[in-house]
Amino acid sequence: MYKVMLVDDDYPVLEYLEEVIDWKGLGLELIGLHENGLQALDAVQAAMPDIVITDIGMPKMDGLQLLEQLKQMKPDIRAAILSCHSDFHYAKQALKLKVHDYVIKDTLQPAELTSLLQQFVQALDKEQQVRHYDSLMRYTVDRSMSILREKFIASTMQQPLLGAESWLQELKQLGLEWKHGEEVVIVCCRLDEREQLRKRFMTEEVLRFTLNNALEELLQQAEQSGKLEGRRMLPIIYETYQFLLVYRMPGSLKENGYDQLRSLLRFIQQQFSRDLRLGFSALLSGKCASPAQFKQELEELLQAETIWFYRQYGTLLLEKPSLQREQQQSMLFLDSFKERIMDLYMRLNIDEIHPLMSEWSFHVQEQKLSPKLLKDWLLRISLEMRNHKLMFSVEHSSDSIHRRLYELETLQETVDWFINHYIELVSQVNQSAQLSKRHEIVEAYQYVLRHLDRKITLEEVAKALYLNPSYFSRLFKKETGETFIEYVTKMKLTRAKQMLRETRDSVGKICELLGYDNQSYFIKLFKNETGVTPAEYRAMKRGVNV
Repeated sequence: MYKVMLVDDDYPVLEYLEEVIDWKGLGLELIGLHENGLQALDAVQAAMPDIVITDIGMPKMDGLQLLEQLKQMKPDIRAAILSCHSDFHYAKQALKLKVHDYVIKDTLQPAELTSLLQQFVQALDKEQQVRHYDSLMRYTVDRSMSILREKFIASTMQQPLLGAESWLQELKQLGLEWKHGEEVVIVCCRLDEREQLRKRFMTEEVLRFTLNNALEELLQQAEQSGKLEGRRMLPIIYETYQFLLVYRMPGSLKENGYDQLRSLLRFIQQQFSRDLRLGFSALLSGKCASPAQFKQELEELLQAETIWFYRQYGTLLLEKPSLQREQQQSMLFLDSFKERIMDLYMRLNIDEIHPLMSEWSFHVQEQKLSPKLLKDWLLRISLEMRNHKLMFSVEHSSDSIHRRLYELETLQETVDWFINHYIELVSQVNQSAQLSKRHEIVEAYQYVLRHLDRKITLEEVAKALYLNPSYFSRLFKKETGETFIEYVTKMKLTRAKQMLRETRDSVGKICELLGYDNQSYFIKLFKNETGVTPAEYRAMKRGVNV
């Protein structure tokens, strides 16, 4: 609905027009009636109209002065003069301001103004369609170019370079001309705190689109401000949380290309942080003098997982580290820490886990052990701790622990996760011991937690405990305050919530993994417990509007 403003010092005229014109029927919203130009100009600060109909002769600011101001603020605004003046002098001034019509009050008929407004609406609709089409075309072109650049990098990585000239020509078509004798540097950038980004952006496609637009705009700003000379940098979105910047080094000996690059990267980091609340870390290649060298450097950058794992968020690694192949690491160091961690766990000691993992982190950082080796080792310890106390965590099944552990990006994230996981396990062991002094109840808890992936009946648990089903049912209710079936349902729904938060499994798949053969019944149970459906719960926890 387009917005209309009426301006006339003869207020009865404003009231008359407000009443006789079917504004809503025309698809218009009357946002203001003003008695002089100055008053109207103040009002547009809060809401800019698409159409303005104004008198000429008014106190404080006349209609022509008002239109001159409005045209500077919104050049495409539709305007009509409504006046008692029939003097050609005024009409000529109005034409200079590209006023679309000049209506004499004395002879004005509502049908005449309605017809004029209909013409305005049709013209605005057409302009809006053109703008939408242009926007769609720009998006299509930008998205196509982004895809072509990504495919170019994937092809460079996966296929042999058959001809340097054709490769350079393709790079030029994508936006960067690399001439013979020049050198380029590849900047590999990884977004920090991916878990938070997954919650903020509805889809990966939205994130990629946002990144691509932001990079293109910032490089244009850098060129205009002198931070970047000419078209020296090509942005390439490579995978959702990673992008490349291909930088053509200055040819002049007077210019330090790395200084310019450092300044440019800091500029992009600052703008990303301020405007998008995004952070990234960057790793640079060495100078590349040929496409073959480019391919080699690119492969090393993308495979430098150990370097990425030990980085601090926001780091610019401007000097390329040595990317040696990972060698077999001695397990003696890790085994000594395993014994100390398990000793703490057996004593249910929480106070000493922080300093112990801080010491572990320090030694790991020094030795730069393989991230995969460390995560495999931590996963084994986690499973051993759970098995040692016969405590199978409701909140963390073995598959979800594995998935979460391998999503962690840095050493610090990994250490923080393990400490929190350790404390949760100790707390759950303590809680289980406090819930009941009867060993039968503790064993029943453990049985349920081990078998949440299938249907569990009171009879089978009673049989496993060598108890009469009726006696077990009464004992469970007396000791816990809830029935056995209520407890099983609560545990399954707790697991369901964890899976909805941490996995991408469908609701049907989660229903199956929890031993329910009726999805409608599972959804009903879930909604009774939480007040929302599983799909709504997942959307809320990930910050997605539904």
